[in-house]
Amino acid sequence: MAITLEKLCESTANKYNLKLIAGREGLKNAIRWVHMVEDIEVPNFLHGNELIFTTGIGRLDTAEKILEFVKGLQAHNAVGLVMNLGPYIKKVPNVVIDYCEKNGFPLFTLPWKVKIIDITYDFCRIIIENEKSEVSAVEAFRHIMIRGEYKEEYDETFKKMGFQTKSRYRVILVDILHRGRSITENFVNNNYIQLWKLLTKPTAASAMFVMDGKLAVIRQNASDSQLKKAAEALDKGLEAGGITFVMGISGEENGAQSVHELYKEAEAAFYTACADGKQTVFYKNIGINRLIFGVENKRVLESFVADRLEPLMKYDAENKTDYTQILRLYLESCGSIKTVADRTNMHRNTINYKIKQIREILGCELNVEDKTELLAAYRITDLLKYL
Repeated sequence: MAITLEKLCESTANKYNLKLIAGREGLKNAIRWVHMVEDIEVPNFLHGNELIFTTGIGRLDTAEKILEFVKGLQAHNAVGLVMNLGPYIKKVPNVVIDYCEKNGFPLFTLPWKVKIIDITYDFCRIIIENEKSEVSAVEAFRHIMIRGEYKEEYDETFKKMGFQTKSRYRVILVDILHRGRSITENFVNNNYIQLWKLLTKPTAASAMFVMDGKLAVIRQNASDSQLKKAAEALDKGLEAGGITFVMGISGEENGAQSVHELYKEAEAAFYTACADGKQTVFYKNIGINRLIFGVENKRVLESFVADRLEPLMKYDAENKTDYTQILRLYLESCGSIKTVADRTNMHRNTINYKIKQIREILGCELNVEDKTELLAAYRITDLLKYL
């Protein structure tokens, strides 16, 4: 829900006669703060996504110097530049306008009579108010996710941030990993704006925050194709740092009150991705895992696994056999002895013998019903640590 440069400027442009002269394409970028910068040597204290104001008093007296200044700002990930036209910068050079337009870097002019302290005060106030509203909305979403309780007071909270009551909502959960270890919380703290750009859409209200060690993203009216593109963009954006991620994406339902169930769906998709070694999984594609994650009582699942597989697992432990593994391969190969033999580098007669022994140990014929229950037991085993 970071505020965009476009939204920040729309309520104050007329008041201060602030004019955009180039770089409209960059107005959808999020802004975090404003700074005055007068030296052509862009200071290192810029963290990125700041809107810069300048009067040109720091020797910005030629087109070449102004262009170098603008390029430096963009290199430091500034979100745009406001030039206070007056005795130091009388006119914006065409070469600067052309550069900003070509590179989507918003460039504004401000009359000299306008006091910069006034407009920057207004901008900072709007940014702070937006952050307060964002915190309120995030806390409301957290409450709904955890307790499944929607309060009437949330209507106004969500409305302020652009969330529509009739929109279709989706929840995305992401864990960011470095060498298999979760670094989500620290990574989000240091790269919030960049992640916001990759995972949200400027034209629709969104929320993004850390929840139980994972990054939770709430989006409205987001199609599967849009979310696939977001996952691809995140993959590309993290590629350079050798960092990976796992993502689970819920289905979609109407209204913010549905976020509680959508959060559960996103968790189910996320943990399915973890269990299957996949990067991105949609809830609608997790198959029988829907039923498994839908069971509230974990003991029911543990009991089911014990009833179906415990005799075989106990036999393996006592006799140092591999029947539990062979049975799984057999079931996942649709009962193909040849496939199991090829995958284990064993003779087909050996596999036939082991399957016969497995039938006797389990006391079943491995008919369709038996196979279905046993496959479900194996699947539950994969997921129990996430439940």
